[in-house]
Amino acid sequence: MKERTDLSKAFLSKILAELCDKNLVAKEGERFRVVSKELLLREWASVRREVLRSLRPLKLFFFLKTRIRELFENYAISGPFAESLVNGQTSGEEVLVYTTKLPKVEEYLSKKPNTFVFLHDEHILHNSWKLRGWNLVSIPQLCADLLAQGIYADVALDMFRRWASAAGA
Repeated sequence: MKERTDLSKAFLSKILAELCDKNLVAKEGERFRVVSKELLLREWASVRREVLRSLRPLKLFFFLKTRIRELFENYAISGPFAESLVNGQTSGEEVLVYTTKLPKVEEYLSKKPNTFVFLHDEHILHNSWKLRGWNLVSIPQLCADLLAQGIYADVALDMFRRWASAAGA
């Protein structure tokens, strides 16, 4: 698993032990099994909520959201705008942008933002994909972000259940 995640063995062991203590995963021999995908997603969202609060994003306003694609090279979007592209159930107003490198965006700084930019490590791009010209985070990450925001929890859980069912996960 260390090779697949590019994380240290000690860190993975610590996280897996914590998840076992919370009865979210069960150890079966040398392997681990997720006890409840939905409960694991909820825990992930709870952690994401704290991470998003601590990262203090850049708050930007884009009249034309396509400027995001022009400005950011290594990025993936999440939040209501990404969900709207995939599912069409939210207003699609706010965009979370995860990037590994910040371009010059001073002219877009705003007190009434519609875009929140987080400088993040490359793991956020794991299983990202492209839709309608946009780089999106993975569906589970999108669902965790929507739950973390707390606005579209029902939409996030519905999308996650459909994804898990279609993926056979």
